[in-house]
Amino acid sequence: MQRYSILFGILGLLAGLSLLFYINLFPSSPKITPPLPPETLVYNVGPAHQLPGTEAMLYENSAVGIRFGYPKSYGTVVVEKRDGGVFFSFSPSGVSNDPKRVYFMAGEYAEPVGHNGYWGDLSWYVQPDPRWMAQPDVCALFKEAAKTMPAWTAGFAAAQCENIPLGPTTMMAKLTTPPNATFLIPSFHTATDGVTIDMFTASDERLLGKEGFTDPAVNIERLVKSIEFIEPTK
Repeated sequence: MQRYSILFGILGLLAGLSLLFYINLFPSSPKITPPLPPETLVYNVGPAHQLPGTEAMLYENSAVGIRFGYPKSYGTVVVEKRDGGVFFSFSPSGVSNDPKRVYFMAGEYAEPVGHNGYWGDLSWYVQPDPRWMAQPDVCALFKEAAKTMPAWTAGFAAAQCENIPLGPTTMMAKLTTPPNATFLIPSFHTATDGVTIDMFTASDERLLGKEGFTDPAVNIERLVKSIEFIEPTK
C-alpha cells in the first residue's frame, strides 16, 4: 500500500511539473477586444451605448482605442491629431472645416504650450496613476495632483467633484463649475502613433447655448459614461 502511495505521489509531482512546463511554454495572451464590424455601427448598440430620450450613434476609433455613444443629432465625430494631442469635436455637416464644429473631448500626451489653458489641457496636467483603477475617491487624487498644477487650474481644483464609475473597477471624476461640467477620464493604455495617453478630458462647456446641440449637459455625461477603452491597433 505504501508503494502505491509513493507511486501516486511521484505521478502527481510529474503532472504538476508538466503543467508548469506547459504554462511557461504557451503563456496566455492578453485579452484584446476586437473592433466592432461596420454593420453594427448603428444607433442604440447595446445597453452601454443607449442614450435615453435621443437617437444615439456608436463611435469607435480602433487606432486610438476608444468607443462611445453620442446623440445622432450632434452630427459626425471629427478627430484631429495635432499639437501633441488627440482632439474630438462634433461636426453638424460631417466635415472637418465646418464653422459650427464644437470640441467636446481631448487627450494630450505632450505638455500644452503657446496658449491659455483650457479644460482639455487637464488631460496632460492631472497625470493619473494606476490608483485610479481601484480607488473609490478619485476626487481626492485629483485634489492631490492639483497642488502641483499651473495656477490657471485653481478653478477646477476648487470645483465640486463627484466620483463616477467608469467600468467595473475604474473611477473618473466629474468637476462642476456651474453651468459647466468637466470629466476626467483615465485611460491608461490608449495610444496614438505609439504614444500612450493617460487621460481624456470631456466637457459640455463649448456646447452650451449652441444651436443644434440639445441638452449638452445631460448628453455629454451620458457619452462619458458609455466610454469603453479597447486595445488600440499598433
